[in-house]
Amino acid sequence: MSTMEPATADAELVRITDRLAAASGWDLADALSAAGITRPSLDVPELRVTVRQARVFLRCALASTARPDLGLLIGAGQTLTTWGVLGLAMVAADDVEQAVSVGLRYRSLAGPLAELHTHDDQGALVLTTEPLPGLEDVSRFVVEEMFASIAGMLSLGLGLPPGVPAPIEAEFAFPPPDDSAVLLDLFGAAATYESAASRLVIPADVLRTPLPTADRFCHRKMRRLLDDEVAARHEIHGFVAQVERSISLHLDEAPTMPAIASRFHVSERTLRRRLAEAGTTFQALVDALRRDRAHEMLSTGATYTEVARVCGLSDERSLRRALARWK
Repeated sequence: MSTMEPATADAELVRITDRLAAASGWDLADALSAAGITRPSLDVPELRVTVRQARVFLRCALASTARPDLGLLIGAGQTLTTWGVLGLAMVAADDVEQAVSVGLRYRSLAGPLAELHTHDDQGALVLTTEPLPGLEDVSRFVVEEMFASIAGMLSLGLGLPPGVPAPIEAEFAFPPPDDSAVLLDLFGAAATYESAASRLVIPADVLRTPLPTADRFCHRKMRRLLDDEVAARHEIHGFVAQVERSISLHLDEAPTMPAIASRFHVSERTLRRRLAEAGTTFQALVDALRRDRAHEMLSTGATYTEVARVCGLSDERSLRRALARWK
């Protein structure tokens, strides 16, 4: 039996997608529900989602909007306030290179759903990306949203007028969108599709470009706030990860809150409060772990009776009811 804890990410991208989609007239309530996420929970800055939850949400969002290029639209729709303190730190940087460096250092706060690798190519900065494992079927959204948001922030930092593309090159490892309007606004003609890998290239002369909004005092102050936020989230998420791991290890025993609280030598009230600080509940963690374990086992041919036992459910009937609820 697998006891690997589920991969999780900050819920920021889910939060941004839901808000910007609503501004365009799309209601993603069903997508949130299918992923087991509630709108009130999105108001909790520390909320994290599993990779499976992100995948389900994005698949439903793409189907609901019927826009394969939804990632481009969501990335292009982001503003300075969308990025919050991180955005302020970036636009207050001395130049593009420092702004990009700050963005990379604190990118975990933006809820990234992709791995990002960087290397130098004759002074140019090359960013190569690929979605996290489990997100392959929504890779287009993940990559396009990331590249579009970077291009948007770069244009904002450089003070470019609307419609003037960012001075960067983008390569995508999939076919071009049917509607190229957003793509042209973001990248102009400097975008290619069906490449070997998805990557963004920021030329050396662009990296050296001073930002008109540079403010060293503001930059230092925002960096300090970002450091504090990272430390606070690590503390909260570290505790939640330990609780998830404990539940996962004892999932077949149908773990209860009193039992888990006892293992951590805290009261049920303290356990409930600390989970609430991370935007979740004990039952939500149990349900998410059961859902992921059940889908994983069923996909490998396990019987319903075996899955029910491993997931700590009383019988096959209870499992079928749970699966219907998780759809």
